[in-house]
Amino acid sequence: MLAVRLCGPRVVARLESIGVRHLSDIAGRTPDELLTEVNIEAGRTIWRPPMATMAMHNLIAAADAERHDRHPVNPPRRASPMGVERHEKDRDSD
Repeated sequence: MLAVRLCGPRVVARLESIGVRHLSDIAGRTPDELLTEVNIEAGRTIWRPPMATMAMHNLIAAADAERHDRHPVNPPRRASPMGVERHEKDRDSD
């Protein structure tokens, strides 16, 4: 998480205080949800827009990109009737 723009050790520590340990923990969430949770955990408003919102947006975008990389949307290749996968270039020669 430290590699994400606007995310330093203090941001990571505050996210850990609400149970966030990995980027995957925040995938699909909104910056406002995270800001609210951190502020509630702290007992006062410690994160305010726009900087905290931008930092959370950057983290969520990185989490969503990481999730997308792990689970590509491309469908698996279908096997030919003979059980051997055929590539596009092989099909062009038919």
